[in-house]
Amino acid sequence: MRRLVALVLGLLLLTAGTAWADSPRVWVDLPADNAQVPVGQAVTIRGHSAGVPGDGVKFTELALHDQNHFIVIAGAGQTDWEYTFTPSEPQIGPLTVFARVVLDSRQSTTTEVLHLRIADLQRPSAACPCVFEPPGTGRLYNERASLELGLRFFVDRPGSVTGVQLAAGLPWAEGITAHLWTLNGTLLASTTEHANYPRLDFASPVPVDPFAGYVVSYTSPNGVYYATPGYFTQRISIPPITAHYDNYEPFPHSAPGLFGQAGAYPRSTYNGGNYWVSPVFA
Repeated sequence: MRRLVALVLGLLLLTAGTAWADSPRVWVDLPADNAQVPVGQAVTIRGHSAGVPGDGVKFTELALHDQNHFIVIAGAGQTDWEYTFTPSEPQIGPLTVFARVVLDSRQSTTTEVLHLRIADLQRPSAACPCVFEPPGTGRLYNERASLELGLRFFVDRPGSVTGVQLAAGLPWAEGITAHLWTLNGTLLASTTEHANYPRLDFASPVPVDPFAGYVVSYTSPNGVYYATPGYFTQRISIPPITAHYDNYEPFPHSAPGLFGQAGAYPRSTYNGGNYWVSPVFA
């Protein structure tokens, strides 16, 4: 019996290793990941594609954030390639580059190969600490179940997020917790400190990169929150903070107002809603 178990495990490991080795690959050398690139200035992406034994590279494609539109940048047999583009104003902020390599057999793989920060260097002056306070007010809702409400954003200059600002009229409830996340859902900071409510302060300021994407959110333990449906139909900037409306996604999935399971990274949108939560940036 032990020999049989060992044999099965060995075959599984061999199969897993073969599957990994037989997968096409694509990667980028330049520019460096998380590089800042000025809007309107050409940038060249240099990379490589690799097939598998007996199955060569047919072509390689790139997509600039939008996975619905790939561009063929290298033809048959070409494994070293480069692509030059000039970022435009709608691309200001975080930009993810996807690459897809297709083999002669039509086997393919798509990889998130590069993250760029497209920067507008003509930024206006601003006296901070700053919060994102667009015009209007929200309506108070009660879902009677805990949930997470948030905002996807970027800033236009170096600095730190020191806390999270909630709607002024939101009643305090034990268990309200503020969070700061990276755009891929990594938690950077959380706090329940509410001495200056409706501002919740982190124990230490969290440095953030200009034009990189982040999310601030808070847990509503009782399901009470402020919202304005249909608020985000385009990108809104109140320097130095921009609510990161994703120009590559159709409305309402493009909206920066987010919600989700209490205590977890919020990923969902609904009807372009604004949940009246803001980073405190200094």
